[in-house]
Amino acid sequence: MGGNEIDGIRLLSAGAGTTVFAAPPRDPYYYACHRLCAGEGFTLPDLDMISVFVSPHHPANISVTNGEVVLSPGDSWHGGNDASALWRANGNVTVLVAGMRVTGAASETRIIRAGEYYRVTKPWGHELWLNGENPHFVFKEVHIKQGNQTSLQYHHFKEETSLLLIGETTLVYKHAANVNNDDVTSADLAEKHLPPGTAVEVKPPALHRLRAVTDIYSYEVTTPFNDDIIRVSDDANRPNGRIAAEHRQIRA
Repeated sequence: MGGNEIDGIRLLSAGAGTTVFAAPPRDPYYYACHRLCAGEGFTLPDLDMISVFVSPHHPANISVTNGEVVLSPGDSWHGGNDASALWRANGNVTVLVAGMRVTGAASETRIIRAGEYYRVTKPWGHELWLNGENPHFVFKEVHIKQGNQTSLQYHHFKEETSLLLIGETTLVYKHAANVNNDDVTSADLAEKHLPPGTAVEVKPPALHRLRAVTDIYSYEVTTPFNDDIIRVSDDANRPNGRIAAEHRQIRA
């Protein structure tokens, strides 16, 4: 689909288990969703740098079995791998895990509570950078308000995998292979409806845009080329790249 690799996966029932969307060596990062019932658990993948995020949309606590770490809805844990730690759910819960193999990565761990994330304000909603300004991979919540849309954009280097967890959206993409991204017209674009539970993988230089049919919450893992955004069309007439005014480091 215009260079977009679409993976339509429904994750709507609480006991659906684990779905892996991206993993080395095929992908530069790891990304998985665990849908757990009370008492179910999982271990972390064999990676050097890992982030664990508890969805605030399906409230429950989750903790490691030794009880030293307890994450509530909206909290996240970041650190090096401890394959012996079993994360176990205290109720029905959705947990997202992202990570990367990084030689020499620091093993220090930290917990970020809901309301403490780096927030980026957008014309269409906001982003929460769940692992901060990490130099190796970006893990973020993307909230688009109903009726709004992102830029029609592409990347030279940045790869991204998004899971639409809440809401419905429309993926806009270029279907005309013989037209340059910068020269597209409306006739060169097509649309695909995406229901909740759909994972979308976009590799450069695929031209793409998300349009929110309802309020949506999408969770995205990308490589760290945060300035690599070429906006072909934008409702707020923003230029290419990172917009400094959107980055004020305010809390959620």
